Amino acid sequence: MVSDRRTSKWLNVLCGGFALVAVSTVGYLVLVDRRMSEGVQSWKPSKHADVQGLASAAVKAMHEGDEAEAERYYLEALTLRPLNESLQWGLAQSLIGQGKREEAWEVYRKLVEAPEVPGKMAAGGTDALAWYADLAMEFGRLEQAAQAIRQIDFRNYSTDTKRQLSWAHLWAQSPPSARYGTLHHAQRSVQLDPKFVTARLCLSDALGNLGRRAESERQLQEALDLAEKGKWSDWLVVAEYYRRHKMPVESRKAEAEARRRIGKSDARAWLSLYLFTRFTGTSGDAGDRIALRTAEATVRSEDGKTLIKLAEVYNWGPKNLELKKKYVERARMVTKPSEVRYCYRLARLIAELGQKNEAIAMLQRALPYADAFERPFISHSLKWLQGHPETSYGAVASSIQVYGAGYLPEE
Repeated sequence: MVSDRRTSKWLNVLCGGFALVAVSTVGYLVLVDRRMSEGVQSWKPSKHADVQGLASAAVKAMHEGDEAEAERYYLEALTLRPLNESLQWGLAQSLIGQGKREEAWEVYRKLVEAPEVPGKMAAGGTDALAWYADLAMEFGRLEQAAQAIRQIDFRNYSTDTKRQLSWAHLWAQSPPSARYGTLHHAQRSVQLDPKFVTARLCLSDALGNLGRRAESERQLQEALDLAEKGKWSDWLVVAEYYRRHKMPVESRKAEAEARRRIGKSDARAWLSLYLFTRFTGTSGDAGDRIALRTAEATVRSEDGKTLIKLAEVYNWGPKNLELKKKYVERARMVTKPSEVRYCYRLARLIAELGQKNEAIAMLQRALPYADAFERPFISHSLKWLQGHPETSYGAVASSIQVYGAGYLPEE
């Protein structure tokens, strides 16, 4: 990115790079030296002479629940490889496990705020971002916390901070094979938002995967008790939990309870139910049609979000060009430029109807309202619509898939 016609710029970059490496190295050596001298004086160097052996010993200690021992192994490994991001990430995890949140915050800051390549996902991926967001909120770094949350969970429409952080931890859960990370995220999610049914069910899963069946069943019962007092959508989450656990009878009962609780004129809820049953295949064609027809019959003319979702239904579900056009036209009349995500989705539908100039105009109106996360999606789509050769519809289509909302309703 630096012009080859300006040698001085290359020198500045190289000097800056050497300085960054030097500062980072010294910073981590200072941190390691401080941690080795505070509270771990009685610990003697391990028998592992190489970084790989130390890292393996640290991971083993983490899985055995001995975070203090893991911290010591990570610290010793970092004396040999102070810039190794995986070791830094592991150290941060071990500190979190011991409740040493201020020290963990310093490590996560280096991982997330100063990546090797600008825009690169932090080492540790969503795990590091989730803890960074959590700690940033705790230490008053609200803007940084919001940015990290958006990187993790781009579909999050919640305005409640605790729920946002709770979702962030759920999205950051490790695969089932990495059970330690999964359990810690699920536990933190419940701690942040004890009345969050989804978090309780994820914790039930994590405990069950570890063979802790009694605790798993207690969390499931907590989730069911919360759903009983909660919203209709909580029962859809319960239905999906039972479906994944191959309990079809219980899943159908939970779905029926969700259906029973939906208001007759709540178009958005009926459409969410339709999308859920469509994706999971739990209700069958008749149940799908009832939910979809009810949504169409009750949608209000000013509800642009639901109108856009109905247009998308007829785009990828039962094909009906006339209905798609009808809902697109109705949505265009009420969707505001400040509703950036929905402008983005509506522009795609408009472009697919052959009205590229109108789609470009809609995105251009929305662009000034886009935040740092939304802007690249809008800009890339504009380039594609304007015929830039370096962009492709495939890239735009894939970004739409990740940027669009799922079947659960916004909060």
